[in-house]
Amino acid sequence: KGLTAYSTGELADKRVWTTREGIHICRTDAAGTAGGAAWRGERFIHKFDLEDCAPTRSSNWRELATVVEAVEKWGPDWQGQRVLVMCDNPTACSIVLRQGSSTPALNALYDRLQQLLDRYDIDLAPRHIRGVDNVLADALSRYERGIDYSDWQYDLSLIH
Repeated sequence: KGLTAYSTGELADKRVWTTREGIHICRTDAAGTAGGAAWRGERFIHKFDLEDCAPTRSSNWRELATVVEAVEKWGPDWQGQRVLVMCDNPTACSIVLRQGSSTPALNALYDRLQQLLDRYDIDLAPRHIRGVDNVLADALSRYERGIDYSDWQYDLSLIH
């Protein structure tokens, strides 16, 4: 449906958010403790619960879970449209294309995804992207906010 004329390199350009046909492009990635996604100027980071982090859950599960989180977040904006999801995990892409998995945990995630796609009438098209080209989503999935050890502090005399 209009995607065959594109090279993965063209679609991997993080400055491109829609195809020439107006199809939205969302980029997702997951790391050991979090997943991240980007669409247009919006970004999100989803920290996984401890039981969903590596090594308890597979990278395939976390990658697919991040796609599900993206559809949960932006589904209302994508209602009635086709969306291209760029993901660097071939298993997650395959599960969406094949509409399920023989692995129970992955199939349960796919079922959740399908419910969201039905609710918002979204035609989701996964496309594998090389990890080295998935820079923005990769950075979001690995972002960890640290503790600020700089030398600023509140002036307690100003607080009433």
